[in-house]
Amino acid sequence: MNQTIENQIDSTDIRILEALMEDGRIAYSTLADEIGSSNTLVHQRVKKLKETGILTKPVFLVSPEHAGYDTTAFVLIIVREANQINEVIDALKKIPEVVSCISIMGRYDLMVRIYAGANLDELIETEFDLDNLVLKIAASENLLDQLRFSIQTMMTLDSNTWQLDTADFITIDQIEIVIPEMSASVIQNPQVVEKQVKIDQINAEYNYEKAQSNQMLDFFQVRYANLPFNADLNRELSFGLAINLPFKGTSRVNMSELAIDKNEASQNLQVYIADITRQVAGSKLQVEALAKRFRMAQQQWQDSQARFTLEHAENAQTEGPLTLLNARELQLKRQLNLLEIERDLMEQYLNILDWTGRLSEEPPINYLSNELSAY
Repeated sequence: MNQTIENQIDSTDIRILEALMEDGRIAYSTLADEIGSSNTLVHQRVKKLKETGILTKPVFLVSPEHAGYDTTAFVLIIVREANQINEVIDALKKIPEVVSCISIMGRYDLMVRIYAGANLDELIETEFDLDNLVLKIAASENLLDQLRFSIQTMMTLDSNTWQLDTADFITIDQIEIVIPEMSASVIQNPQVVEKQVKIDQINAEYNYEKAQSNQMLDFFQVRYANLPFNADLNRELSFGLAINLPFKGTSRVNMSELAIDKNEASQNLQVYIADITRQVAGSKLQVEALAKRFRMAQQQWQDSQARFTLEHAENAQTEGPLTLLNARELQLKRQLNLLEIERDLMEQYLNILDWTGRLSEEPPINYLSNELSAY
């Protein structure tokens, strides 16, 4: 009790407050008998407690069990941004099952008290949602089986001699480490290399056309044909000389066209390099953001009431079937959310490897391995 309140009340006031907290509608005469005082004194003290704001108003307390709310839960909430606490509280006020919200100190920011009930409609709906999640997981497993079959078909492998093992895959924590250190250069990108080859080809054609325009001597030939009889040299020895007089106008036109093509190809290359460089930078930011979301989702599951309920279901006495179904549904939703985040992060990681040309390196390197020697 702080010093301000201690200065306002004494032991008699405290006894009055304790009695009123037990029964807010107790008669003053009964209260006076309990504390050994007069009705007038009790009336004056209660009036003073109301005026100072220590007493506010009497209320009726509803029994949650008799009202159909047979489950009480205390949920601890972490608010990542301090300026969002009021927004979170306002959102909680709109949830009928939330009966109190307390700001606390320490790792968590809010403690919320929830009353929850169960009825057949909610049980059926929750069971339906849970079955839908199971079906989605089954669909994902079927997609994985198709991937295995495709790999087996392409590599002509016996189904009994191999299996798709992701145990040694690079982890999200490792990706988060290597991505910032990875060069953003896209010079080795296959499309960049192809465009550069085209520019080199145009440049070679330009140089050839330029050399042709400067050529003067076409050929010089000396010939002596073997004959079945002896002949004089002046009859069988011949000389040939050709002079090329190029038409400058044609060469200039061809060279101008090649120069235009080269300039256009160079501009296209620069635009393409700038575009995929931006994409690489954007994917790096996405990897960073997704990694943070993944860790946050993992921590949320570790701290969740659903996880606690499932882990202690065998020892629990109050959890009904709806509570356990809800907990299982939330568990599957969280697991699915983690898988979706991991999928998106891996997709961005592969995009970076592709755009920077690492997937087309020779000899090929396994960038999906958790061995970071490739970096």
